[in-house]
Amino acid sequence: MVWPPGTTSLPSPTGQPQSYTPSSNGSKYRRHALATALAAQYRVILLDADPQGSATSWATDAFEAGDQLDFEVRPANAPIVRRCRDIDADLVIIDTPPGDSQTITAALDVADVVIIPTESGDLDMDRALMTYQVAHGTRRALLFNKADWTRQYRDAYEGAAAVEGLDVLDAEVHRRVAYRQAIGTRPTDLGEFAQVAAQIKEMLK
Repeated sequence: MVWPPGTTSLPSPTGQPQSYTPSSNGSKYRRHALATALAAQYRVILLDADPQGSATSWATDAFEAGDQLDFEVRPANAPIVRRCRDIDADLVIIDTPPGDSQTITAALDVADVVIIPTESGDLDMDRALMTYQVAHGTRRALLFNKADWTRQYRDAYEGAAAVEGLDVLDAEVHRRVAYRQAIGTRPTDLGEFAQVAAQIKEMLK
């Protein structure tokens, strides 16, 4: 499964992991909370291919605080991403850096599912739709992030959901201060992320 940035794998009928990749607009908490929700049923490894190493730093901070994550985080680059199916895990999430076409292309090449997080602004939607087009041939869907009750958001969400051939996850991730405050800890507020994880698992079947 790929989340540009990010990829996740589930076991295929052949015993090899499938992969899921998330897209670059994602918040740090969303990435880790989703991995935690998936780790409730699967052995998850998150590949941190972002040079900033934010996922690795988060895991280190949590470990040092005695609040170890439910999944392993490993530093990665494009060559490692290309070989992610050799990793001994049920599910591999690849966190790719924005603007790094080599790593993002490698992630998309191995992904079985691509999840593209987006906000409701015009620029965010343009980028998300561009990624959606690039990921053609792979199971993919938009995930609306920082959901709220504004007219702009509702128009963007309902407009996207009405487009034929454009898949949008029913689950939405809302804007919450608690998410920002939880950086560097083991995610525990998994309500809406459990819903997202359930939809991703359906896509990976």
